[in-house]
Amino acid sequence: MGDNGDDWEVSCNDQSDYGPVKRVGDLITGKDSFYLKHVDTGCTLISDSNYRYTHANCPRCPIVGHNEVACVGNVRQKTALWTIDSGFFFPLREEAPESDENEEDSVNDEL
Repeated sequence: MGDNGDDWEVSCNDQSDYGPVKRVGDLITGKDSFYLKHVDTGCTLISDSNYRYTHANCPRCPIVGHNEVACVGNVRQKTALWTIDSGFFFPLREEAPESDENEEDSVNDEL
């Protein structure tokens, strides 16, 4: 079971130097870059290929080839941008029109 420490806020890339810019309300796809801000601490998740685990700095390590990840002050730098590599992508769905159904009879399909 999780707690508040598990909560991250997604915010769009707002700097054209780092790629396509998105604004609040724009559709984000798997090709778009975004920042992850920790809700409780306000720090931003970063990673840099200069800080990769190798056999030299992590002998017999099961995560060789992976980058170290850190959460630092609220920064907007390129090493703080993330993209979606895999997962489930759900198509946009149109909102159902308002109905007079009793809430107990309707299906709750919120995630």
